[in-house]
Amino acid sequence: MDGLSGLCAAAAAALFFRLLRRRGCGTSAALAATSLLAFSPLWWYYAEVAEVRALNDLLALAAASAAFELAPESPAEAWAVLGVLLGLGLSHHPTFVLVLPAVLFATLPARGGARSWALLGAC
Repeated sequence: MDGLSGLCAAAAAALFFRLLRRRGCGTSAALAATSLLAFSPLWWYYAEVAEVRALNDLLALAAASAAFELAPESPAEAWAVLGVLLGLGLSHHPTFVLVLPAVLFATLPARGGARSWALLGAC
């Protein structure tokens, strides 16, 4: 189980790097941010013990990646993948609800100030 936590933490760090690159960060900035995340004491601790945090981090970053890849005209399968990731995350640990405002922000269209209202509602 400790090994699974380590694999989940490593995969989450890789997803974090990929998410930063896809959102327009430069390679060196994304690598520096991922290094700061992956080698922080708390991240490292939860990567070494059999605990729920590493899988929770992996599911949260996978949901964020899926949400930022979506567009309103995306196929139903892409929306279903996001739904499965959100369902797995919510059933895995209750703190996953903290990811929902970010997913809402990423999936709402930018026109008409909808993102502003979404952020206000999330706060």
